[in-house]
Amino acid sequence: VTVTDSIVINSPNESFIIRSALVDRFTVDTDNGNTFIAGTTQIEGLTTINDNVDINGNADVSGTSTLGDVV
Repeated sequence: VTVTDSIVINSPNESFIIRSALVDRFTVDTDNGNTFIAGTTQIEGLTTINDNVDINGNADVSGTSTLGDVV
């Protein structure tokens, strides 16, 4: 399936799931907006996080990182 426009899913209290090889790779709980991504996630460009970040395990950061208000 190729989508060239927006997809709107109105499905209260359900999940939107992309599955590959019988494994849920991308899941959004439409009730609360929680998102689960299985596998490697690559982000290119500017990323803004407006809340807490919890990291369980290793975090590899290359390039320039700026942290403000660290306690």
